[in-house]
Amino acid sequence: DGTTSFGYGSLIARQDAAAFLYRAAGSPKFNPDYSVRTFADVDASTPHAKEILWAYENKIANGFGGGQNTFQGLGYVYRQDAAAFISRVNKLA
Repeated sequence: DGTTSFGYGSLIARQDAAAFLYRAAGSPKFNPDYSVRTFADVDASTPHAKEILWAYENKIANGFGGGQNTFQGLGYVYRQDAAAFISRVNKLA
């Protein structure tokens, strides 16, 4: 819209949060195996797929069960989720 704003009130998608956390951890070397479908809705073409799978492999973020095993990358991260994610990333250091 021609304006610039920080978006302090904007919601964050789970896939974007995975990317933020991966970068905050120093973008560690990680080569996901895309032939293994960890989540039904994540493959090599999914935005931030590498970061999502890194977060899963490092027990930072989990998926949703219900027989579908999805990550729901476009779902929002809520305050309690963000606190848990950050705490788990800090334990990696």
